[in-house]
Amino acid sequence: MKSRIILLIMIITISLHLVCNVSAQNGLAGQIGANVTNVEYKLNDKTGSVIFHIDTELQNNSDVGIMEIQYRLRFLDKYGEEMQTAYGTFNGQDTPLAPGKTVSHFRGGQFKAEKKPADISVEVISALSEEELPPIYVPKAGDLVFQVLNNKNLENIKEEPPIVIKLWIDRGGARDEALLESPEEIAEFIDAFTQVRIREETNTFVTDNYNGLSMEFANGEYYWISLNLNNLEYQIYDTWHIFELTDDELFWQLMYGLTKPANYKP
Repeated sequence: MKSRIILLIMIITISLHLVCNVSAQNGLAGQIGANVTNVEYKLNDKTGSVIFHIDTELQNNSDVGIMEIQYRLRFLDKYGEEMQTAYGTFNGQDTPLAPGKTVSHFRGGQFKAEKKPADISVEVISALSEEELPPIYVPKAGDLVFQVLNNKNLENIKEEPPIVIKLWIDRGGARDEALLESPEEIAEFIDAFTQVRIREETNTFVTDNYNGLSMEFANGEYYWISLNLNNLEYQIYDTWHIFELTDDELFWQLMYGLTKPANYKP
């Protein structure tokens, strides 16, 4: 009997905790204003689809900085019936939406339909404060790469280098690889790597050139760096950034010089 009472108390406590969390979340979402400011539709007769471009203004009416807002768009026909639903997510990356401020967020896409929607509605479904989802620094031109990827192992890489480094070069599907394990090889590579800087952010993406490296540290942690051809790919929350690099000549000499064709057995 006593164990049943304890179990019942635990269930009630957990339920109250979940209710409080949901209530708090709904409360913050309720303090975000949302208004569709621009709507563009185009019918694609070949695919039987509607292509949409939507701009939504989001306003922070709370007293805290907001890092992420998720909202729902409902596309309605002339009778007010829902044709389709789409979701959008604003993420501040390194800059929370300050109290009293607004931001315009774009959402594009398409859905199957023979006619354009007659109306559209928007609803905020969740919001996260900067305390719940802290801002992350977005690299800027001139930054040393190893110092700005939000990783303590990289920041301390000169004092505590990795114990193993794996390199790979993608040659249109064929892969060259290298495994660096000796302190001498690792020191040479780290010296070149820590010289590399950010040149600028770019939208250029190249297919079939997915290069990169991984590092294993003495504390058992790993870090992977993704390189699209010669550019750095870096993810902040759900957003990918692509950066051109500079001061990277020695780095790429080692990347291409140390890697050899991978010998995978069938």
